[in-house]
Amino acid sequence: MNESTKENANKADKSDKADKASEGGGLDYLQEQMFKKAVGFSYEEVVEEFVVKDGAEVLTKRKVTTKQTPPDVSAAKIVIETGGGDDIDNLSEAELVALRERVLQEIKKSVKCKM
Repeated sequence: MNESTKENANKADKSDKADKASEGGGLDYLQEQMFKKAVGFSYEEVVEEFVVKDGAEVLTKRKVTTKQTPPDVSAAKIVIETGGGDDIDNLSEAELVALRERVLQEIKKSVKCKM
């Protein structure tokens, strides 16, 4: 898959997400994304370097890094105020306790960094 094909695939993916948010199922999609931000998530960042060789682009370096996004207290507040969504309703007691501990640890880290 060449770079332009990858760019088109990325644009299509972003377009699909925008379509989901703006269509009738948009509220569910937005609630899912807000919950995801509230509890934190990980994602892969891909950096690729290309060199033009004989008129064609050749991949020279590819670096894949897994990054972590910590829980967001503001997003958690919004999720709680809007009813918590189905994701919270379906969590077991143990999962809720684990989630609470994780969020509290992230808050403590955040407070220490600001001091």
